[in-house]
Amino acid sequence: MAMAYVNYPAKTLMKSSRVAFTMLFGTLFQKKTYRAVDYMVVALMVSGLCMFMHADATSSAVFHPLGITMLTISLLCDGAISNMSERIMNQYEVGQDEFIFWLYSIATLAITFAAAISGDLLKGLVFLFTPGTLHNIQNEVALTSIMW
Repeated sequence: MAMAYVNYPAKTLMKSSRVAFTMLFGTLFQKKTYRAVDYMVVALMVSGLCMFMHADATSSAVFHPLGITMLTISLLCDGAISNMSERIMNQYEVGQDEFIFWLYSIATLAITFAAAISGDLLKGLVFLFTPGTLHNIQNEVALTSIMW
């Protein structure tokens, strides 16, 4: 959704600063410490990103503060989730593969439940099992006319 408000190079550079948000949350909430060179690299990366964003904001490219806000919120959530995942895996002695399996399993159940409640699950299943191509279905072409 942020792509409607920010051009691709700005989005790519912004997403590449994910490490800064992960370090921020690690430092604040998990009391992690990093080497001075790590902080310096992140500071240089963020300052380069700020210079690019400033130049991009003054150009004719697609650039809107709402897009930057959405990307920043996305990166904040990503940094929080990365650190929370690491904490959970360490606290409960769960491997990464098992953690991801359970995370995706629970998310699949939640999404399936939400889709069932909204009625989208039934619509999707009907569409999935309707023979023909998307073009045929959209134009309501009879199944007998597309058979060989």
